[in-house]
Amino acid sequence: MVIDQVLSNDSLNPVNSSGAAVIMFPWRSVVVRGDGSLRRVKRDWVIPPINVPENSRGQFPEELVRLRAHAVDLNGNQIENPIDIVINVIDMNDNRPEFTHTIYNGSVPEGSKPGSFVMTVTSVDKDDPKTANGMLRYKIISQNPESPSSNMFTINNKTGGIITVAAGIDREVFPQYTLIIQATDMEGNPTYGLSNTATAIIRITDVNDNPPEFTFYGDVHENRVNVIVANLTVTDKDQPHTAAWRTVYRITTGDPTGRFSIPTDPTTNEGLVTVQPPLRLTYVYLADKLYVCIYESG
Repeated sequence: MVIDQVLSNDSLNPVNSSGAAVIMFPWRSVVVRGDGSLRRVKRDWVIPPINVPENSRGQFPEELVRLRAHAVDLNGNQIENPIDIVINVIDMNDNRPEFTHTIYNGSVPEGSKPGSFVMTVTSVDKDDPKTANGMLRYKIISQNPESPSSNMFTINNKTGGIITVAAGIDREVFPQYTLIIQATDMEGNPTYGLSNTATAIIRITDVNDNPPEFTFYGDVHENRVNVIVANLTVTDKDQPHTAAWRTVYRITTGDPTGRFSIPTDPTTNEGLVTVQPPLRLTYVYLADKLYVCIYESG
């Protein structure tokens, strides 16, 4: 950039060595009164800002303005203070949006109602945020799996907030969803905007929405104690080793004298039907049919 300039107090319109016209401002610096005394003409130098586009491919050095400022008295002494020349670099859309993470992880409970918040993704753009070059818009470009609907989630195109938009989220069917999120500058203009993508992984958390189910049969010899008569195998679709999965067993009928107990195996979640005091034959008819009630601890 060459700043050499163009201001003169000459009353003519001279040209500089390169042949460019000289701008006259102001056209005179002093006025001679009738008595021969000098009076200074008040003036103000006004140079508007110079705008230059970034990444210019023009010839270099590129001439922006020539400045040859004369503000002196008759003796050649400076009578004006230096002035500032402001050069504004005009932003161009030369930066793609960048997500703060490549992969985002979030979660939402199964059975959540439409409108439930999941997570927020964030992208930044180095271009001027006050212009369209730095104004971003978000959208979901794919969802996997696409079931029970291909649009289970939606995203706020300005904030990047992701929420559920459809019912039917079931952890026992689809425990996880993967979304590809796109951020585009130029306010999302698909023709002129620059884009980038990130991955959002949504884990579906378990809720206690499945009752345990089981059947069993067992027998035991008389006069035995602390013997496991049967293992009650429970099927529970809730997430294993959570409060929604752990089972508590209780005998409701068929054992009026309390001859049996059913502790829970903490690893397998099985109910262990166990003889308490020695079981004599006279009591067998009392215990030939047990009715067991099971509870989930959560």
